[in-house]
Amino acid sequence: EIKPGTDNKDITLNIDFAPLFLDYAEMDKPSQMQGESFRSNLRNETPANWRQAMYYRYWMNADNDHNVTANYGIRTDR
Repeated sequence: EIKPGTDNKDITLNIDFAPLFLDYAEMDKPSQMQGESFRSNLRNETPANWRQAMYYRYWMNADNDHNVTANYGIRTDR
């Protein structure tokens, strides 16, 4: 279904994988489930309503093993 050499730049998130697997299994996505199947994106058929941006935030408390400060951003095609 995915042509060799396909390169797709659509923004896909980890919450999109469960809906994708359900789509391939021909099962309905539960209404409370976040994310969308990106099966059509993999065929280079991006839905008109596909996300154009995403917000990112990471936070981990500093402890003996980690010294990570909060970081966040917006991802777009730019």
